[in-house]
Amino acid sequence: MSLRSPRSLGAVGCVLVLLAGACGSSSAGTSSEVAAQGGTAEPATAAAPATSSEPSGTIESPLAELLGIPLNDSDAAEHYFNDLDRQAEVKIAECMLTQGFEYQAVDYSQIGGLDSKIDFESREFAAEYGFGIASNPFEESFEAVKSFTDPNQEYVEKLTEGERDAYQTALSGGLPGSSSDDARGFKPSGCQGNAFEEVNAFGEVFEQFADQFEEIKQAFDADPRIVGATTGWSSCMGEAGHSYSDQASAEGDVRRRYDSIVRSPDAFADDGDAKSSSVVSEDGAEVKEFVFGPQTLNPEFQAQVDELAVEERAIARASWECSEPLREIEDDVQVEYEQRFVDQNGAVIGEALGE
Repeated sequence: MSLRSPRSLGAVGCVLVLLAGACGSSSAGTSSEVAAQGGTAEPATAAAPATSSEPSGTIESPLAELLGIPLNDSDAAEHYFNDLDRQAEVKIAECMLTQGFEYQAVDYSQIGGLDSKIDFESREFAAEYGFGIASNPFEESFEAVKSFTDPNQEYVEKLTEGERDAYQTALSGGLPGSSSDDARGFKPSGCQGNAFEEVNAFGEVFEQFADQFEEIKQAFDADPRIVGATTGWSSCMGEAGHSYSDQASAEGDVRRRYDSIVRSPDAFADDGDAKSSSVVSEDGAEVKEFVFGPQTLNPEFQAQVDELAVEERAIARASWECSEPLREIEDDVQVEYEQRFVDQNGAVIGEALGE
């Protein structure tokens, strides 16, 4: 699997969260979040990600089928999103030309990275990486990014500072913290955002039916079958020595404790491995720094992360064992709610997609 471009990362995350992980309990969601945010610190014992002999690449989803997204075949899904990337890059190049800038389409599929056969919900992954928070299953992806050279880099470096600012504005438009932010999070704009919206037609569906998708999630969570299985999971975890109400709270606890370590101003060594950038909100009142790539923790903080990783793996293993009753029913329940939604809204969605 190639490392996904920022635009398709958002698309993939949106699809998987809404379609495959409405219950919010999937380990894959956490791991995808790590990839999108730029990763975690690298524990000293980091190794190649665990793979399952039978990858979980098959996802039954009436909504995905309606939208034409091949989630039921991992290879087809990979091809689908790579093709969207290529279409978007062509449109970005055309748009940038109208803005007076050169732009070479970037082939993100050529960046090596995460193995698509990784089963983030497997017992093997839980045993080696827990939830993928304190341990880093994305080391190979970050190494690939570090060795990747943007074909536009040389051109941008030749621009004056003012020209570079104008180039970035034309390319990505509004930045996080600006008034163009959507209420549900950062909404891309500029040539990238326009291209993203144009090639990802299903994005309009997610925006149009956002409230209904939230209702599906709430109904799923409140379904007596899910509630019963979740209660059983909590009791099972308690017997294993871990007190959590549901899987999301377990992952959230590990995430909170991890963040408390790495967000210390003294946590990371300044070794220049990570790529970072800072942006200023439109009112000039705030500067936000975004870091992509693995960084080196100072020894005392690395020791804390390593200790947390051991506990995380124990929690994740117990969670996997306790989740068997939930795993047996959650896909069927999810399909029921999706099918009901498709039956009620399929015609309108088809119109939104221009069918």
